Amino acid sequence: MSRPKIGDLRHRVTLLSVGASPDGAGGFSEQWSEVATVWAGIAPITGRERWQAQQVSPSATTEITLRWRSGVTPSMRISSEGITYGILDVQAMGGEKRFLLCLCEVLANA
Repeated sequence: MSRPKIGDLRHRVTLLSVGASPDGAGGFSEQWSEVATVWAGIAPITGRERWQAQQVSPSATTEITLRWRSGVTPSMRISSEGITYGILDVQAMGGEKRFLLCLCEVLANA
């Protein structure tokens, strides 16, 4: 995996983290909040359709590359141009703290 060039990071993405907020009935609801807006590279890897509950369910896997920042975890999401991605894995590219490679899945109902 080669190190990206600056021109490769041309998509504006928003990192989102989840928190819990009271729902007024004694429980809590999921609340996604913005952590940061950064430049990133987005590259689709695979796309497929599978049968689930007698319906066709599409899924897509995407690599999102961004400059190194601590605290990015698989419990977060990435949003860009109306598409929300769930982060499956986060890796330092080449073992260096220069770029992060996030393996993501497009979320259908986000």
